[in-house]
Amino acid sequence: MTSRTTLYAGVATLVAALGLASCRTNVSQVQNTAEQDIKQAKYKDAESTLSNTLKSLDETKQTAEAGAAAASLAKVYNREGKIAEAEKMYKHARELQEKTIAPGLLALATSLNGLGTIYTEQGRYSEAEPLLQQALQMREENLPVGSAEIAESDNSLGLLYFEAGHYPQAEPFFKDALSIYEKSLGAESPEGANVRNNLGALYLDEGKYDQAETHLKWSLAYYEKNSGPNHPDVANCLNNLGEMYRNQGKLDDAIPLYQRAQKIYEQAVGPDDPHVATTANNLALVYMAQKKFDDAEPLYKRAMDIDKKVFGPEDPALAHTMINYATLLHASGHDGEARSMAQEARAILAKQTS
Repeated sequence: MTSRTTLYAGVATLVAALGLASCRTNVSQVQNTAEQDIKQAKYKDAESTLSNTLKSLDETKQTAEAGAAAASLAKVYNREGKIAEAEKMYKHARELQEKTIAPGLLALATSLNGLGTIYTEQGRYSEAEPLLQQALQMREENLPVGSAEIAESDNSLGLLYFEAGHYPQAEPFFKDALSIYEKSLGAESPEGANVRNNLGALYLDEGKYDQAETHLKWSLAYYEKNSGPNHPDVANCLNNLGEMYRNQGKLDDAIPLYQRAQKIYEQAVGPDDPHVATTANNLALVYMAQKKFDDAEPLYKRAMDIDKKVFGPEDPALAHTMINYATLLHASGHDGEARSMAQEARAILAKQTS
């Protein structure tokens, strides 16, 4: 199971959304400061800066600027794994931007795309798709062909279809996004690296390991060079490379990648971040394959605890980990507990498809 890939908040998109007017509060300047904090994984600093700015803008009724700041704050919350807060803030941004629909059209598209991304991460695909499609349409109708904002929408839709398992639909969106970014931002950019990582994850799930390895190693090298060795984007690439080696049966190669990824996530975004749950689950799968049940069990339990805390007791990711844990219980001779766990997990997944 590949990780919930974190979408990169494109600088060009944010600046376009925030640079609506130079009023009483210079929101673009605030955003530039926050963006630097995000690049260094200083999410608390970015959150504080944007939160204080948004409070001031709301109080002084600077509606357009407040909507842009709210959208930026939502993206920070998403990077921190605060999914509920991110969803609430994107909705606040959308409400504000809909009040200024003419001048704030592209800012509204940014919020719609962000909210759709949140729904994708929560597995709410039917809710995410119309928002992401609407954002793409608004951008295509109001921006030049090949704009970076259009590439962001392409990447978001690619991620939606990838997470939903619709791989043939996902690939062309990822490829279009990568092509636009390389033409508009150059051969090397954080946005392009993110899309390459997503393409690598897609090819990994399709079993196209040579193509997957090319994209994943490219992204890993880029992030290590430009973001530093302990950035969450590095951890994301490490996790996906670990998945590739695990799928190929190269278990000893996968273990240190998962361990390093987990350590980075714990330090950068906290011990209860969903990405920690993902790497814990994936590392447990390796130990299961090696029949190291005592090493796998606490990792499964930790992954389940995090998913319950962050997403609630009916999250699909939680259900998949429960199924993995049930396999461990069965292998350990706890058949009754294993059946109960598997039935509960299947019930969760059944609700998602009903």
